[in-house]
Amino acid sequence: EGGRRKENMSEVSRTFQESRDASNRLTIELDGDDNSEFLTYVQIFVEEFQAKLVQKVPEDDNAITDDRFWDFDFGTCTVVLHSSHYLGISMHVSDGSNDEFLRQLAQRIASTMK
Repeated sequence: EGGRRKENMSEVSRTFQESRDASNRLTIELDGDDNSEFLTYVQIFVEEFQAKLVQKVPEDDNAITDDRFWDFDFGTCTVVLHSSHYLGISMHVSDGSNDEFLRQLAQRIASTMK
C-alpha cells in the first residue's frame, strides 16, 4: 500500500489512523477519498487554523492525476495534505520532525468536524 507500514497502528480518533511511511515519517490517514473531502480539509486548514498554502503539486487544479500534495505552513512546521486515488487522504509533517504537532492537529480536526 504505497510503502506505508501499518504495524503498531494506533487510533488517533475514532476515524483517523496513524502509520509510518517508508522513511519512518508519521502519517495520519484522514477520512475521505474524493475531491470534495480533500477540499474540506483544505478549508479547515486555512479557515480554522490560519495555515498558509505554500505549494500545490500539481499546480493545475484541473490536472488529471492519481496524487495531489498540498503543503501548508502552520508556523511551527509545514504539513503536507496528500490525496491519493488509491490510498485516500492523509497528512504528514514535511520533514517528519514534529509527530506531536501532527497528532494534536488531527485531534483538533476531529473536534472541528463533529
